[in-house]
Formats: sequence, C-alpha cells, structure tokens
Amino acid sequence: MGGDGGMEYPMATLITGADRSISSLAGVAIHELMHSWYQMMLATNESLYAWMDEGFTTLASCEVMNELRRTGDVPGAYTPMPYVDLYNGLRNLIKSGREEALSTHADHFTTNYAYGVGSYTKGAVF
Repeated sequence: MGGDGGMEYPMATLITGADRSISSLAGVAIHELMHSWYQMMLATNESLYAWMDEGFTTLASCEVMNELRRTGDVPGAYTPMPYVDLYNGLRNLIKSGREEALSTHADHFTTNYAYGVGSYTKGAVF
C-alpha cells in the first residue's frame, strides 16, 4: 500500500539495444536504477514532481557515468566538469523563451522540449 492508501505497482523499462553503444546502454541502465532508488525509496510522484525524479536521476547518471569513464569501465573521456552540458542545455531553454514552471504536471507541459529540458536538465542543475 502506498502512503495515499493506493496500491503500489512495479515499474518496468524496456531498454532497447540493437544499435546502441555500451556507453548508451550503461547510461540508460544507471538512469533507470536511480529511478528505483529515488522514486521508490522516497515515494515521490513522478508525474507531479517530474523535475525532482528526473532531475535527480539525471544528476546521478552524470556522476556515475563520469566515474565509469574515469576508471575505464565505459568508453569516453572523464571530465572534471561533468555538468557543462546540463548548464548549456538549460541556458538554451531559457534563451528559447519556451521555459515553463517546474511545478507544471508532467502531462501538462505545452512542449516536449520544455518538459524534457525542464524536468531532466533544470531539475539536475537545481
């Protein structure tokens, strides 16, 4: 039973792999594992608070993937500043004039761009 008296249902994620690199597969797997910890352990509502859930998983994925690059466990270059792309993505959203409030329900964003960058990128920066 959930905190609201409702039933809890397990989530499943399909990770396709036919044309994906090892880094891409590792990144998606890590992102989804972070969902399991953050959303399921802290019981946040992913639709109502998308920026909290997706933002945390994006931040954690960025950290873990950068460390895996440092140790050579996945291909790619380690960087001491792994958040540069996040800040640039957020800057581009703000400049576009399409930014929407993070309190917007996930299903009510006007554009997928505003949802994606707002929830994943701005959430991670926050």
